[in-house]
Amino acid sequence: MKDSGIQWIGQIPDSWRKIRLKDYFIFEKGQNAALFTSEYIGAHNGDFPVYSGQTENDGIMGNIDSYDYCVDECLFTTTVGAKVMTPRIIKGKFSLSQNCLIMRKKREIDNTFVFFVLSAMFEYEKTKIPSHMQPSLRISDLNKYCFFLPNINQQEAISKKLIGKSGEIDRLIEIENQQIEKLKEYKQAVITEAVTKGLDKSAPMKDSGVDWIGKIPEGWSICRIKHIADPNIENSFIDGDWIESGDISSEGILYFTTGNVGDGKFKHQGNAYITEETFQKLNCKFAFGGDFVIARLNQPFGRSCIIPNDIEKCVLAVDIVILRPTKDFNKQYLSYITQCPNYQQSVGDKARGTAMKRISRSNLGDIFLIKPPKCIQNQIAEYLDKKCADIDSLIEIKQKKIDELNNYKKSLIYEYVTGKKEVV
Repeated sequence: MKDSGIQWIGQIPDSWRKIRLKDYFIFEKGQNAALFTSEYIGAHNGDFPVYSGQTENDGIMGNIDSYDYCVDECLFTTTVGAKVMTPRIIKGKFSLSQNCLIMRKKREIDNTFVFFVLSAMFEYEKTKIPSHMQPSLRISDLNKYCFFLPNINQQEAISKKLIGKSGEIDRLIEIENQQIEKLKEYKQAVITEAVTKGLDKSAPMKDSGVDWIGKIPEGWSICRIKHIADPNIENSFIDGDWIESGDISSEGILYFTTGNVGDGKFKHQGNAYITEETFQKLNCKFAFGGDFVIARLNQPFGRSCIIPNDIEKCVLAVDIVILRPTKDFNKQYLSYITQCPNYQQSVGDKARGTAMKRISRSNLGDIFLIKPPKCIQNQIAEYLDKKCADIDSLIEIKQKKIDELNNYKKSLIYEYVTGKKEVV
């Protein structure tokens, strides 16, 4: 072994030679990347995939009736966003949308070996990106990358070994993911049953008159979201503020965005703030710990959360609605209603927009919710708190297993592509 001189690699076998990525590959962005919008794809349906910076559906944005590339095999990677530097191998006839690129080899090298090298290299590179910056990968970055290469026979042997090993791990991860999805479906079913039918299975039922709600117990009623707002409280049903990116700071008053609104839970995501000076200048509306908020943007539409009590004051993004309910409503019960798939579908049906769909506050206000007596709301919320905590605990255990498997897979890839583990 010898010192590689590259921090993420460390020691490397003496026989491996240092190479520059650009000496073996041509980097190309999409020839007509800006053309391939969802509208264009919808109007030109066909058999040829359009790859993009997304990672769902194997990165395929859609299929069209033409193609820009026809290759036997090449490397592909995303270049911008939360899933930046996600490599894969693609081939055939295809086109490239924005936020991605391909790498076509110009000298003898095993694409699969380089795919695994990039997987390890990108993991390291992503740790160097500050949390407040938009992650990106540029061709100028690729031009600087170096790594070490064994002979072609060793490359192929390592590739074969890693395909087998990573495939086994991926199958175990898929099993865990399937079990998590079943638990999530069960959780949704438990929530829906409790908030729409109650805990008393023998209670006589009546038609609610609302399709997504169906039958509800007698003695319960329905009401629109806007009528839940307490008229005696100022700003009881309002949007947040439009904040320009230039007004966002690294310290000050927390800037609460739709990314912080989970499905019934607050999500610790991002570190955006606005200064007290900006707060005063813009005359921002604000929320407190304990406030109930609803997201108008991004699926699932209409999701909600209660702002944690330890957040003294925060500024809300424009696509968040503050709902300060009357004393007739338990906020935790309201948060469970908004987790029902049929409720989310009813909100989503009223969402509008092309690039990014959102529901207006007025349309959101017209959505019907279920109103049991307050004492029953309290009982349902208490029951679901315990039931959902048990389910979430099982999900957390399985997610931890997935994280362990992913970390094991990453360590295996690193050890093989840097020669610390030999193929035998």
